[in-house]
Amino acid sequence: MKNYYILLLMSLAFLSIKVHAQSRYKTRELSILAKTWGHLKYHHPGIATGKHNWDSILISSIDNILISKKSGQVKTELCRLFKIAGENNATELIAKNMHSISLKNYDNSWIGKSRILSDEQKRLLIFNTEHPYNGLNFYAQADPDNDSTVFTPNEKQYTEMRYPDVNYRLLGLFRFWNVINYYYPYKYAIGKPWHSVLHEMIPIMIKATDTLSYHRALAKMSATINDSHGSVWPSVFTSFTGKYSPPFNFALIDGKAVVNKIVDSSLCSGSNIQVGSVIYAIDGISIKRRISENLAYVPASNYGGKIKTMHAFMLNTFTNASQQSLEWTYLQTPQFTF
Repeated sequence: MKNYYILLLMSLAFLSIKVHAQSRYKTRELSILAKTWGHLKYHHPGIATGKHNWDSILISSIDNILISKKSGQVKTELCRLFKIAGENNATELIAKNMHSISLKNYDNSWIGKSRILSDEQKRLLIFNTEHPYNGLNFYAQADPDNDSTVFTPNEKQYTEMRYPDVNYRLLGLFRFWNVINYYYPYKYAIGKPWHSVLHEMIPIMIKATDTLSYHRALAKMSATINDSHGSVWPSVFTSFTGKYSPPFNFALIDGKAVVNKIVDSSLCSGSNIQVGSVIYAIDGISIKRRISENLAYVPASNYGGKIKTMHAFMLNTFTNASQQSLEWTYLQTPQFTF
């Protein structure tokens, strides 16, 4: 019997390793699909003009890769993308006297490093890099109202999907990753290789099997650029933090919430919270823990910026103040050390 259990455990361990390896390979396949799809979208004249439903083509390819029980399906899908794009007849782009910072963000090293792309596909992608479409891109244009931002007037929003299936969740991720990859001016300052973000986010989007986990995935995705200008605030945040704020104003200081103004005294009377109260926890969950658990979902360039943004929802709840029966852990009188 003992040997049977040992054999069973070994079999389960082997199965777990096999499943994990398959999952990692699927991520690599989807990653190279995303990069190739985006590269053709913004470079190839056969795609950049918008004459094909590029979203629909990607959705089909994602679906084929996910349902395939064997590795290598991505190669078939890549061949299809190149076939649909057709021949590139654009003239060569000759970069003259470009400042080094202009090239700092432009990284196509993934093409040469890929173990999935064929030599011919690598050649075609490099050719596209050197011969990009020079007309008005259907998918990315200069914003007529703000020339410092990218305008995407022709990206379908799919507003009817409150909770999109996995194919459309990955479509959203691939759109986001590529527009940042090619148009975000501070990509070099994000703090980690942008390619690694795609690998990190693909499994998260796949596993976002309900609205709450999907909203968390969206928030985490937007936070990857470490820039407070990029966010999905507030509707996505409030789905997992609650939309009701406390009946008092506060400041976040050293992992605690210090009350600095009472907004509605009648709603504070039950807990006896007043100006100067220092809140350490709500319902047994410390403010420090709340901060720590939400850092990955808040887009900002530094810790202080994250705390500033987090302040707007840090003490939020899912019930309004008149219906709350929360346990506040706090000091009634502020303590100062001089």
